[in-house]
Amino acid sequence: TLKLWDIRRLTHPLMIIPGHTQSIRCVTFDPHSSSILASCSYDFTVRFWDTHNIERPHLQTISHHNEFTYCVDFSVHEQGMVADCAWDKTAKVYTPSSLSPFPPLPPPPPPPPPPQ
Repeated sequence: TLKLWDIRRLTHPLMIIPGHTQSIRCVTFDPHSSSILASCSYDFTVRFWDTHNIERPHLQTISHHNEFTYCVDFSVHEQGMVADCAWDKTAKVYTPSSLSPFPPLPPPPPPPPPPQ
């Protein structure tokens, strides 16, 4: 569970956002949008949230690691660009579809057969 706090009033959280099933390792706000938040967890996922949508803050879950995901961050240079890394010794750089103004591109066509 992710809890969002206003440090000026620590009596109760502003939002309680359920979603991750294991401990959360990293939380970061998008520098280009004050309401977009990313979190990653030992449940192998990265999740994106919109804190302006109180009723349904969940935007997207990314599950592309096969070990604990321990860091996620937004690019300060490219809006919507995200990087994350995990204990599977991989780092991924991508634009989640929930943050992209464009639909995902179709996969490229297969290469032509080699000449005979």
